[in-house]
Amino acid sequence: VGRDGDNRIFPIAWAVVEVEDIPNWLWFVQLLKKDLDLKDGDDITIVSDKHAGLLNAVHVELPKAEHRMCSRHILQNWKKTNKDIELERMFWKIARSYTPEAFEDNLEVLRKYNQGAYESLQMTAPKTWSRAFFKVGSCCNDNLNNLSESFNRNVRESRRKPILDFLTEVRRTVMERNASRNILTKRWKKRFTPRADREIEINRQKAKDCKRYRTTGNVHEIDYHGDPWRVDMDNKTCGCGYWQLNGIPCMHAMCVITNLKLDL
Repeated sequence: VGRDGDNRIFPIAWAVVEVEDIPNWLWFVQLLKKDLDLKDGDDITIVSDKHAGLLNAVHVELPKAEHRMCSRHILQNWKKTNKDIELERMFWKIARSYTPEAFEDNLEVLRKYNQGAYESLQMTAPKTWSRAFFKVGSCCNDNLNNLSESFNRNVRESRRKPILDFLTEVRRTVMERNASRNILTKRWKKRFTPRADREIEINRQKAKDCKRYRTTGNVHEIDYHGDPWRVDMDNKTCGCGYWQLNGIPCMHAMCVITNLKLDL
């Protein structure tokens, strides 16, 4: 499954196999690569758990794809030896850090709190599940595998049926959903999708608490409750990292946009 323009679930392909192993995952990814013309996977972002078969298939067939690990799966495994609720809170701050600096700061808080938990977390390859290291330009900050889990829940009851009935029901469910989304799309008259529109408005409201300081060129310094951020309007970047990863202006950029009455 993937995400559509409104950041919602979009079923792409599904298959029934005897076992989830390396050969079957390789077969599935090969077909997906061919049907969608993914080439080497450049500009493709994949979020999954650490299943060896899928990891191998993506590495072989889509070597240039950005393969992120689901942070919730990382947390579940990490919690087996680190059950402190405070550690879970720290984990999510690390996972949701948008810059390497914020990542290091939050990681240092964890180290001071629990050295053992810090060391075990370092062994999970944080660069694969923390937003601080995600590829800029993907317009996707996702580090969760909840879309495929949601799809699996929706077809759980259908799995009890004979194989042909099961596949027919899944196909019809997806077909009906796509038809409904198509109707909603045609009715939507605004420039941005509903979710993007809401996110822009939220950041516009937050921007009211920001103060802009002019500099030369099209670079601006934005102060938010004492924290300074550098916004480069020409390159569409902000020091907080949010804009360049999500593709939606952060509150600091929205401060500039609203102050200068710029079009989005």
